[in-house]
Amino acid sequence: MKSRRIRAFALAITGVFSCVSAQNPGTKVLCFEKDAKDSEHHVFLMITAHDVRGTQSSGDENATASGRLWGIVREDGVLHLTYHYTIEDQPGSEEQLMKAEKGRLLIGEGELDEHGPGQLVLKSPKDVKFTKVLKQVPLTFPAFDSAEGKAVVKAVDEAVKELTGISPAYDGGEIRMAGSWAVYQGFLKLAPDQKKPADPAMAANVEQREFQAELKKDAKGRWKVLSSAFANDAGLFDQFPSEEGPIPWQLRENANGR
Repeated sequence: MKSRRIRAFALAITGVFSCVSAQNPGTKVLCFEKDAKDSEHHVFLMITAHDVRGTQSSGDENATASGRLWGIVREDGVLHLTYHYTIEDQPGSEEQLMKAEKGRLLIGEGELDEHGPGQLVLKSPKDVKFTKVLKQVPLTFPAFDSAEGKAVVKAVDEAVKELTGISPAYDGGEIRMAGSWAVYQGFLKLAPDQKKPADPAMAANVEQREFQAELKKDAKGRWKVLSSAFANDAGLFDQFPSEEGPIPWQLRENANGR
């Protein structure tokens, strides 16, 4: 077996703030980052009972690795994960452990064996040394009927009416918030007495496609929609840079594979 030294990760959920997803009430969500001048590292975790899924990305101007995390919560609180990633268009997988304490994600190093093409497993998990730290970053899911939720929905209402020509109703969906930024994502529906949009293509969008709006608070604390659109043919959303600055990465992250 070929032995290699690369980063290994560990997470034990102690003293870490977590929020609960509105769409998945039994799921805890944790977000961590380390952003330097020339590099960045993001970890997004969704924990349901003993199951864990998430995403991870890291890199600099020379190379970037990104992919999905899957695993379980061990009895000692450590997450035992497999990281399926792509780096420079090459796929790979790596066994990882993760450990979080007091709002931090501690990252270590350990020896890994290559058990197959692009498949790395920890040689000795107990010898992993934690040397790198990611800080926790905020993410909340305000309810639609909360004060913040109502303010976001009011702004989204106006954006939908401008785009479609109708006053919307909502079929589920979720609001994510981080600081002065927010994202609404979900399906719209027609109220019983509401006519379809005059434009057939827009009527089809309302009935079939998910809708997303990105918002930011202005200087007076009012939510303003910066961009809004229906999903494209692939069910994905086109991302447009905002003149207001980069939107927090955790508002767009999705560990469900959509």
